[in-house]
Amino acid sequence: MHRRLFLASALVWFAGCERREPESRRQSFQQDRYEGALVIAVDLSGSFADFVTENGRAYQILLKAVDRYFRDRIGSDSMILITQLSGNADPLLWQGTPEQLRRQFPDHRAFRDFLLSRADPSASRINDGVAESLNCAVRTLRGSEANAAALILTDWEDTYPDQDASRDRLTRALRDFSQYGSLGLYFCSNSRIPDVERLMDETGVSYVLVGSYDHNPPLPSFDW
Repeated sequence: MHRRLFLASALVWFAGCERREPESRRQSFQQDRYEGALVIAVDLSGSFADFVTENGRAYQILLKAVDRYFRDRIGSDSMILITQLSGNADPLLWQGTPEQLRRQFPDHRAFRDFLLSRADPSASRINDGVAESLNCAVRTLRGSEANAAALILTDWEDTYPDQDASRDRLTRALRDFSQYGSLGLYFCSNSRIPDVERLMDETGVSYVLVGSYDHNPPLPSFDW
């Protein structure tokens, strides 16, 4: 399977992707299908929100991915999709091109403030949040030749009820996503690594996993 990386938008009418914010905070989301997607899903629950946004950790990983995969793809049919993992059942936060990303978030402070202003730290919907993020990306892809990558920034400590059901939903989403691309898993807690690796291996998705913070983390590989 090709591992080209593209960036995609999410359709506002997709299940689990619909924006429900007040008009004053609502962004206009495009409704086209794209040839690919780069998703970055950021855990904004509880104290982890401070950890992942501290010193630009999430921002650094995002910019590294954009620089690596989009250096030679200016004007390509692709977009960036940013989602959240928290108590909020609506994961979609932002979509746009690399140029729009740099304009709206010129530094890690702007990116951090944007994320934290939309977080619901009351719960950790990790399984469902990741599943919904992957499903949003898959549903915006154009045809079987489209490609995607997802960068998941979480410790994988899910505190939401009905773990068995949410894990089943995540398993299905991973299997669907595996047809299009790869995952980068960052900041996974040591106690959760064996279970997360087992889940990834069972679903057949290609992935890289990094537990502790790394200033130069590896990214999923792709064939352009």
